[in-house]
Amino acid sequence: MFQGLALFCTVISAFAGTIESKPWKQVAKPVAGFADHQVLALAADHGHLYVGSFLTKEKRSGFEIYDLKTGKITEDNKRIHLHKEDSITHILVDEKTKHVWIATNNNLATARCYDDKWMIMKCDRSFIDDHVKYLEPPSVKNPSFETGTYDEAGGVLGQFKGPIFLVDKSQQLEKVYEGDHYKWPRASALTKEYALVGTNGDGLIVINRATKNVARFPDNDKTTLDNAAAVAVAGAEVYIGGVGLYRAPLKDFSVK
Repeated sequence: MFQGLALFCTVISAFAGTIESKPWKQVAKPVAGFADHQVLALAADHGHLYVGSFLTKEKRSGFEIYDLKTGKITEDNKRIHLHKEDSITHILVDEKTKHVWIATNNNLATARCYDDKWMIMKCDRSFIDDHVKYLEPPSVKNPSFETGTYDEAGGVLGQFKGPIFLVDKSQQLEKVYEGDHYKWPRASALTKEYALVGTNGDGLIVINRATKNVARFPDNDKTTLDNAAAVAVAGAEVYIGGVGLYRAPLKDFSVK
């Protein structure tokens, strides 16, 4: 886990270059069973993909578990006490405890912890507290970060109606990409080499963490809701949520 979240950090710019690539839907393929889902949040562990969505035909929110080996889909919105008016906006997996944390309506601080039987638990909230602190770096005035993901080497932050930053071990924030003010970062994922950021209309942004080079895989649909609004990495594959769920080999989104 990224250490020292309370330390002050410095913001610098590091625009090394942006590559305009083909639309992400020309790279990824749809996952069966999610065609009528507006996918809002994704997270993965070693065997499952957790999907927070809005079911357009039924006009209600949903929570699905996708088995990465078999492709079986299990719906658990009732077991996690998901009300019709709720919208799942964050799903986080604690790798140490294997607990899954689910937050609704953009309120990460109130996320609930679930065990493998999908029972609500009174978990140590330091896991969630660390994530909340990560979205509030003291070096940025009124940060309003929409998404942030971190690991032992640092992380990535996406600001509401603002830029995307990489964060290194010394907690320097490096601004590596800034798109349209109204097409802001929504979701993020990390691998050892890459930071992947889904946006509200600017496509999928992929950043090489070593070189700081950036590739933008734009949206290719006119539907305003069909964005790369959620992203997760499971093994060697990238999962992207928009109107439907999509998957592609991670190597197909590589950036030098």
